[in-house]
Amino acid sequence: MNYKRRISASISALALFFSLVIPISNQAFVESSPPRQKLSHLSNARVNRSNLVNRSEVVNSVDKSEARNNKRTAVVTWRGGQSDHRWSNSANWVGGQVPGASDVARFAAQSKSDVDVDSIGMIAGLELEPGYRGTITLKRDLRVAGEVVIASGSFEQGSYSLSASHYSQSGGIFNGGSTKLTISGEATVNGGTLTTPSLMNAESLLIDSPGIVRMSANGKLELSGNGEPLKGSGLLDVTTHKPNSVEYTGQANVDLTAARPATQLHSIRHIARDDLPPEPESSQGQDAKTPETPESFAKLGSLTLNRGDSYLEGAAIDTAGGFAYFGAATNPGTVVKVRLSDFTRVGALVLDPGEDFLGSAAIDPIGGFAYFGTITTPARVVKVRLSNFTRVDGLTLNSGENFPRTMVIDPVGGFAYIGTNTAPGNVVKIRLSDFTRVGGLTLNTGENFLRGAGVIDTAGGFAYFGTTTSPGIVVKVRLADLARVGSLTLNTGENSLRSAVIDVAGGFAYFGTTTTTGIVVKVRLSDFTRVGALILNSGEGSFRSAVIDTAGGFAYFASYGFPSLVIKVRLSDFTRVATLTLNSGENFPRTMVIDSVGGFAYIGTNTAPGNVVKIRLSDFTRVGGLTLNTGENFLRGAGVIDTAGGFAYFGTTTSPGIVVKVRLADLARVGSLTLNTGENSLRSAVIDVAGGFAYFGTTTTTGIVVKVRLSDFTRVDALTLNEDTFLTSAVIDPAQGLAYFGTANAPGVIVKADISSGLGPKTLQFNQSSYVVTEASTSVTITVNRLGDTSSAATVDYATSDGTATERSDYITARGTLRFAPGETSKSFVVLINDDSFVEGTETFNVTLSNPTGVNLSAPPTVTVYINDNLIEPATNIIDDPQNFVRQHYHDFLNRDADPSGLAFWTNEITSCGTNQSCIQAKRINVSAAYFLSIEFQQTGYLVERMYKSA
Repeated sequence: MNYKRRISASISALALFFSLVIPISNQAFVESSPPRQKLSHLSNARVNRSNLVNRSEVVNSVDKSEARNNKRTAVVTWRGGQSDHRWSNSANWVGGQVPGASDVARFAAQSKSDVDVDSIGMIAGLELEPGYRGTITLKRDLRVAGEVVIASGSFEQGSYSLSASHYSQSGGIFNGGSTKLTISGEATVNGGTLTTPSLMNAESLLIDSPGIVRMSANGKLELSGNGEPLKGSGLLDVTTHKPNSVEYTGQANVDLTAARPATQLHSIRHIARDDLPPEPESSQGQDAKTPETPESFAKLGSLTLNRGDSYLEGAAIDTAGGFAYFGAATNPGTVVKVRLSDFTRVGALVLDPGEDFLGSAAIDPIGGFAYFGTITTPARVVKVRLSNFTRVDGLTLNSGENFPRTMVIDPVGGFAYIGTNTAPGNVVKIRLSDFTRVGGLTLNTGENFLRGAGVIDTAGGFAYFGTTTSPGIVVKVRLADLARVGSLTLNTGENSLRSAVIDVAGGFAYFGTTTTTGIVVKVRLSDFTRVGALILNSGEGSFRSAVIDTAGGFAYFASYGFPSLVIKVRLSDFTRVATLTLNSGENFPRTMVIDSVGGFAYIGTNTAPGNVVKIRLSDFTRVGGLTLNTGENFLRGAGVIDTAGGFAYFGTTTSPGIVVKVRLADLARVGSLTLNTGENSLRSAVIDVAGGFAYFGTTTTTGIVVKVRLSDFTRVDALTLNEDTFLTSAVIDPAQGLAYFGTANAPGVIVKADISSGLGPKTLQFNQSSYVVTEASTSVTITVNRLGDTSSAATVDYATSDGTATERSDYITARGTLRFAPGETSKSFVVLINDDSFVEGTETFNVTLSNPTGVNLSAPPTVTVYINDNLIEPATNIIDDPQNFVRQHYHDFLNRDADPSGLAFWTNEITSCGTNQSCIQAKRINVSAAYFLSIEFQQTGYLVERMYKSA
């Protein structure tokens, strides 16, 4: 709403108020509409109501076949200008007409200059013809009822959404932005390059050579069609240094490349860049294969988890408590709880926004907590309480400590250690008692990508982390001072270590490779030497998870693929003794936990939804399967177990991460805990059972360790690291109150986190990174969350400031103080939004926190509020609408939104006049005057005026 227009209404009403004391003629104050502002802008962009076309009518009127053959009502060609590139400038179009809802916008070879799409909401089609050399940049959302055709030039999406019925690209460049690209039909790329935005939806995608579709970092491609929605001879490039995913149902025959292409992708629901099948590896130079002596086994049942309990990549087990916990690589992350006694899913814990893609986990059954790491940037560790399966905290790791893919725990010492999937790798140490990061260790150059192969010897005082290099390297880290004391380079062909187990009493650690023909490498701890390797059968490879039963004398390695296999290895003579094939759909095992006393192992799959498979150790048989809930996806290493409490906790690699609590007794999901925004992608976790907490590491740019209290399964804190990112592994030393997290960096970093004092720093942060509201007489609610110790009172001031939006014209200034009582964790306030008649695109203003007392401010202390312009603006002044007139008085006089009864009453005062203009004018004055006389205004806004008079 234009400020000058509102002041006119207020002055008229003020005059009537004083006319009650000093009689004046009402005729002198009859309200009239002042001239519209921004006339030069509106002369080209004003919408004529008589010419409006319903969106569905446009879609129906533009037949798909006609759209493809350019048989449309009107084609408007861009002429362009020397300095003015605005779409809304009619002089830039041939014929002086800006394209409307039934027009096709054409950019021919002779079209000049770039284009800023600043004032259009919908068109029938968009065509960049061969030879066009300009760049089209969105400055607002754009809807195309028909087809977008790009043969040349560039298209920059920016932060605005684009939707169309079809998309066809034969050349040029399309650069996606931070929002959505929605194609209701097929998208075809047979030339040029399309870089996807953060989310691209299409029914199907055809990529023909030389066309390239390049996935953006943290991007997602969703194909809704069945059959073969992803096809062609071109290239789908997912090579980034951050997670991205492709989701579809059906088959695909297009090449998908990360470090290398992977072809013949059939019936895969989720493809992540770090989950591609490994290339065949040579086994030359390895120790000789041992004879196969298989033991009998049988399939006795299956328990499928709920839809959304998908992609289980982290797991932990509490054998005494009777539960296993699986972390899902979903967005947000989910921890699924499975009861062991009857192998049932008893609940799932959905983590907070940002706690996505759980890829590692560890458990402290005595302390009562499990910890899950997110595969995000920044990375976070989420702490989950086992007793009530709640998220209690999230700890953000430092910048660079990203993608925690392995986690080990020292419950007695009181620390967890997280390894990151970075180059070089990092090991992050976290103290369990107060869930804080106490240190980080960056490994040497070449000691890269710590992704699940981490084990700990708390008695000896060392942790061991395997790298995913060729050949693999095992790095030895001293726990006392978080120092690297040496590394062991394995033999040629013993590549990419993604799983590991340790037999401290026996004095050996075992590392599994992700080669096509799997290799288990045996390392002696006493002198840190490689003493042998077991080469398994063809197809028994790509190990991403493993568990060990030292009392029984066996280790179990799960192959990552379909069908999935579990290989049983006897420790005494280091031989393969049996292989167990899992059921159809129980694919891509990424996390395993074991209850040696109870005699069972539990496997989490990287599927959507996730599955937890129960295996009896005594006869090596599958005895059941549990399918998790929708959204509890991608369990990728963030799993911990509380055997005494009877629960396991699994973190998901979703955004935010989710911790799912599973009761071990009956393998039932008992709940889920969704972590906070930004605590995404849990890929590592450790647990302090005695202390009662679990800690989950995120694979985010700035790593976060999230602390979860086991007793009531709540998130109690989060530790944000500095430059420590992508936490992909972790170990814990509960006795010392420290945890260590490894990062997926180059070089890797080991972060030492102090978790001894229970709660992290007292901080305030907005619950969202930004807010979006559509222009209207409405409001937007801003929420501030308090993290860490909330036992004392705290305050913080808030204030709005202009961006491209201006106060009073586009929004009402909001200033005040939020006062948190002891125990309060969130406060909210409202900012009022005004409507207007201008076509002006998306506008912004800022909200800033300042002057905190009793608490610190998280960075950044400012968020941006985006006001999206109305799709269609009225042809008349918005203040002439009775309802908007009343709403604006609530904003201006009472500083709040209208209540329904008051809005209806005062609007009826005006509309009861019908079309009698003199009656309408008098009623508008009377309604406006009523706000001056209202008790609410007299005791609030008008009180200021009376104070000035008294002074």
